[in-house]
Amino acid sequence: MGHLIDVRNIERKIIAEIKNKYNTTKGSDKKALYDNLEFALKGDYAGYTGYYVEIIPRNCGTYDKPFTPSDNKLKNKRAEDENIRVIDGCSFYELATGDEYALQKLYKILPTVIREILGNNFTLDYRSESLFHELYSRAFIK
Repeated sequence: MGHLIDVRNIERKIIAEIKNKYNTTKGSDKKALYDNLEFALKGDYAGYTGYYVEIIPRNCGTYDKPFTPSDNKLKNKRAEDENIRVIDGCSFYELATGDEYALQKLYKILPTVIREILGNNFTLDYRSESLFHELYSRAFIK
């Protein structure tokens, strides 16, 4: 079984599989994601904590809890393991950086960085930067 790790932080001893939105991964695929994290934690990343990160959470919620996806074939859930967790994007960015506002800061600077990379004549597809920030608020702030 291969383990595909999107992010690792050696200093904080964390690895992560990152998905953009809470509903990006089908329920049946979450079992394999759990298994990949478990495999990695028993091998190269022993002593680490593995995270399934849902950058955009359901209902703007924050969470960091054991990841126990269902196994539809066996009709049970994967075993609870404190080192295999599911976490929202804001909480993960804080965990990975130590900065409570890391994801918010990233969202605030993105329009400027995109404009700098693509040139000053580039106009974002969004009506304005304020709309970009409104989208952040809708996704992450209750």
